Amino acid sequence: MTGVIMNTTKYLTISAYIIIAGFIIGILPQPAHAATIVSYTFGSGVGTLDADIGNARSDITWSTGTSVGYTSPFTSQGVALSVTSFTLGAYYQITLNATGYTDIAFNPFRTNGTAPAPNAWKLAYSLTGPSGTFTDVSTYSLVSGTSVADTSPPGFSFPSGANNNANVTLRMIATSSSRVDGGAGVASGSVRLDNLSFTGTAIPEPATYALWTGGLLLGVITLRKIKRPARARH
Repeated sequence: MTGVIMNTTKYLTISAYIIIAGFIIGILPQPAHAATIVSYTFGSGVGTLDADIGNARSDITWSTGTSVGYTSPFTSQGVALSVTSFTLGAYYQITLNATGYTDIAFNPFRTNGTAPAPNAWKLAYSLTGPSGTFTDVSTYSLVSGTSVADTSPPGFSFPSGANNNANVTLRMIATSSSRVDGGAGVASGSVRLDNLSFTGTAIPEPATYALWTGGLLLGVITLRKIKRPARARH
């Protein structure tokens, strides 16, 4: 009888550990961390639009401008993308392939313009590509100063429709013909961008879901075995 009790106790102890491990694997979610999907600092060399991270996931274009270059408009911050001849209605556009990510966010960035550039701007996005309907997000103004505090519009979080979406499109659109310097005449000047980035939470791989499910089933099956009454011996 003592041996039976000891074996039963041993079985229960081992089973308890299995249950705990199974439920931990099966129920507790893995820590979610925001990851950079794509980022640009334009510091890899003059004359390149290559991304620092995730080059295959995005593309930067613009609707106007006869010249593209790189300049250093932000004190001690390195070079920035600079495109000329921005006028009312012109825009920068960034396309993003957010496949495999949720909780998509566009982070604060740096921008300013030359004296004759348009001073009023807005952020807008489409979840169905460049030909889709754009939703306005926020407005901001360009200034002639070069300090980071004067040139960093806030970012924003995309709605759930951007999750795992290969057709996210962001535009920075000029909404005024007034100049940055307040001078007379119709705005038409260079606009600079720097430190562009999107972040998101990576969707777990199918193997991870299988591990969670397997752990949960292991815990449940073991728990049922423990609760099952022993059959009487004849």
